[in-house]
Amino acid sequence: MKISMLDVGQGDSIVLQTSEGFNALFDGGSTSKKNTGKYRIYSYLKYAGIRSLDYVFISHPDKDHVSGIYELIDMCDNTFEIKNIVLPDINDMQGTLSEIREAAYSAGINVLHAVSGDAVSVDNLNISCVHPCKNYNYESTNDYSAVYLISMRDFSMLMKVAFQSTMELDMFIGQLQKFGKMHNTGCKKIRWWTGSVWHKCIKNRTSWKPRCKFRRIYKAC
Repeated sequence: MKISMLDVGQGDSIVLQTSEGFNALFDGGSTSKKNTGKYRIYSYLKYAGIRSLDYVFISHPDKDHVSGIYELIDMCDNTFEIKNIVLPDINDMQGTLSEIREAAYSAGINVLHAVSGDAVSVDNLNISCVHPCKNYNYESTNDYSAVYLISMRDFSMLMKVAFQSTMELDMFIGQLQKFGKMHNTGCKKIRWWTGSVWHKCIKNRTSWKPRCKFRRIYKAC
């Protein structure tokens, strides 16, 4: 498995590939770079030999997470395809996800909705949704951000989160601890996934956002 964190400026875009040919994208947007989808994300996909994305996971519809995905949708043709787009399954009272759905449907892309407990399993790879909770009304787009745990053999990686309220952080901690017990990872392992920042959150129950953006490539056999 190869996980590439792309440099898109102020934003996020993470590409996952396996040797069996499974390809996924986690978010893809920027507020500091123009044409992120075409010149940053698609350029990397082409370089990596990826002509088809099995899944595009969208955490929430803020511009720095989705601006490039709209471009990728428009670029779908007989040489590039997106099979599935996965959105957080929430009570979307303000319709903030409707624009993404409509763009995907217009391009013939299947749209799925994920809540805690849903998972995609391919060979030895497992992508599990650990947030948001089902049928809960969230205060902001950051609070209902979808969070995924990627695991393959003895490797695991938790996608970062950005909560704006203490209540949402407490709920997420409970969900993650429950998930860890189910998979025999334990709280110590959970803290290790996100380091000292996560440990501080558990201790102080404070709202937080990661201050560092890592641009590294992780590999697991």
